[in-house]
Amino acid sequence: MLSDSFRLYQALDRAGIPVKLDVYEGMPHVFQTILYNTTESTLAISKANIS
Repeated sequence: MLSDSFRLYQALDRAGIPVKLDVYEGMPHVFQTILYNTTESTLAISKANIS
């Protein structure tokens, strides 16, 4: 999944579309929901909230 996400990030970036990829080392897929009380989860969720 990481390599797919990175390739998508690169393609969007090359196309001039504003994009950001945050990688959280050692975190499993959907860690924001299964590890909801970790520092990494809190940070990821706060970055995803768009006002």
